[in-house]
Amino acid sequence: MAEIKSLQDYPPEWWVEDISKELAPGRLIWLYYPYMNVIPYEFIAEERVDSAGNSDSTNHDNLGFVIREFRMSERAYRPRLPVSSFPKADNEIYLISKAKKRPAIVIANDKTGFSILKDLKQGISWQKQPSLIVAPYYGVEANDGRKGFPPNFVERVRLCEYPELMYAKLPFHSQNTEESLLYLKHMAAVGRHHETVEPTKYCLSEDAMCFFEEQLKWYIFNEFESNGLIADFRKEVTSKEVRKFTRDPAQNPIFFYLSEKSKVP
Repeated sequence: MAEIKSLQDYPPEWWVEDISKELAPGRLIWLYYPYMNVIPYEFIAEERVDSAGNSDSTNHDNLGFVIREFRMSERAYRPRLPVSSFPKADNEIYLISKAKKRPAIVIANDKTGFSILKDLKQGISWQKQPSLIVAPYYGVEANDGRKGFPPNFVERVRLCEYPELMYAKLPFHSQNTEESLLYLKHMAAVGRHHETVEPTKYCLSEDAMCFFEEQLKWYIFNEFESNGLIADFRKEVTSKEVRKFTRDPAQNPIFFYLSEKSKVP
């Protein structure tokens, strides 16, 4: 028996292996995630040039470019000569963002919701391309390339005080740290191309998904279930009497809830 210290201590398994690597909700993936506090740069293909860097409108192999810090308040930069290899409309730009390879969790994919009839998607181009909604994990401990998080802050996240954050221990060591924080407030849509997303063999178990979905509802809709799983956990860890962990539904209200929920009507 183990003492309950985090949500991950409740289910028999939090992470399970799934060799299919389907990018379904709950799948743990790797991808390059942009930093939130860094202003991106704008890449401007300015003109066609020859091998010496001189302007040459007939050359389609080389181009001259400008990189400048992006400013939303400034008017879009107009290149002197359009470059066919970097086409863009007047209201489009190319952005360069600083990013880091991080673990992330899939929240939703193209199969989430109702399917759209093929006839209704005629005329739609890039909007119908495969995509995912994901949220990144950030390592807790400090190292040479990371400042880490204050221990008292991590402790509050572990006790489920913030709807936008979840404490986690990943099934592998990420960036030399055992503990991570899932930042739901940094969730974003990303392309599902195989060159941009690297699936792992791990995904959340069915029991873990119950906790995850409840946390999402708490964050997105600001609705905390007073009789839900997270509320029971908070009562568990804040009670004066520390009870030992048991998977017996008769003795543990969490597992009674999970076992009842899993029954087929």
